[in-house]
Amino acid sequence: MAPIQTIRILAIMLVILTTNIMQAQINQQVDTTDWQQLVTTAKHYREQNNTYRAFNYAQKAMILNPCDVACRELAYCYFARGGYNECINLCRQLLTPTEINPAPDSSEVYLMARCFEKLEIADSLMKYQYLETARNIENQANTVAYARSLIAIKAYKPAVNLLERYCQIDSTNIAVNSVLANAYYNAGKPTNAIDIYEKCVAAGDTRVSTLYYLAMAHIQKDHTRRALECLELADEISKGTNALTIAMLGLLRLETDSTAAQGERDINFAIDMMKPNAELLYRLYYGLGDYYITHNFNTAIKYFKQAIEVNPDAPITYYQIGYCYYMTGNEDLEYKYWNKFIDLCGDKEITDNKYVHYRVIERLKRIKEKRFMEGKDIPKK
Repeated sequence: MAPIQTIRILAIMLVILTTNIMQAQINQQVDTTDWQQLVTTAKHYREQNNTYRAFNYAQKAMILNPCDVACRELAYCYFARGGYNECINLCRQLLTPTEINPAPDSSEVYLMARCFEKLEIADSLMKYQYLETARNIENQANTVAYARSLIAIKAYKPAVNLLERYCQIDSTNIAVNSVLANAYYNAGKPTNAIDIYEKCVAAGDTRVSTLYYLAMAHIQKDHTRRALECLELADEISKGTNALTIAMLGLLRLETDSTAAQGERDINFAIDMMKPNAELLYRLYYGLGDYYITHNFNTAIKYFKQAIEVNPDAPITYYQIGYCYYMTGNEDLEYKYWNKFIDLCGDKEITDNKYVHYRVIERLKRIKEKRFMEGKDIPKK
């Protein structure tokens, strides 16, 4: 055996032996009749991720003295071992006012919230996040978690108000500001989102998600150049592994003829990465078709048909294909796809431009009249 390997094995054995000796000493020193020692020992083992020993010592301490200190340690042990319901019950006990403690410590509220999160009980999670925020808004972890919960249910205005209150206390907190910027973005306030996101980036926040949403906010304000800069930096940081970033880069590059070829490559690469995300695939295929409709009708048709394969119920895609066939003089296929467009629209004229709907109907009538006058069959739908 090589000398280096021997040294490594001896070092590992020494660490194991030392750990065993230390644990044996701890076990020998613990006075099982002293609840305070039992709590201290339980905490020691919990911090060492030895949840079995921690739980045993916490239980013994609780039996000897069911006080708040022992109860709290046992609650943490239950949480560490996945006993979330038991942890919640102990937290409720700790939060109940008594004559001795009329104003309980609010830290248990956050622990309860974590339990509800683990149990995937969203409503209860938000209830306790709210309670802790009301008690102590400076609890950053809980305030941010509650704001994210509000954003998740599209309650953007309360999320903004909550985070703005926190920022009155600490306006330079990057973690909080990034969530505030996200709340502004989702609330339809891109200017506010840009201001906060740019501050975060200037302060050193170059996470891909931050740069991506900063770019999206700039896109809403038609700041194409700055959006490209953000997406290019995000792509560089992620080393070309973030499909959303690459997809948006591709869509922006399609808007300029000089970068359109690269944009097409970006989008096709993103498509390969994102399968089978149908919504994103549809948007990307449609985006490619929309670009080529002013450059090459046959290529546009190819991409629009790929969009239909992903989402066969979007009327506008059939309209675009019908238009391409109209422009290339293929009356039969024009008739087929514009009829499908009308069928999907139904009687509600759901397109943004009602004139488009009317124009298609008139065009279909003219095709029928023309075929009748020429003695030809009406095209098949």
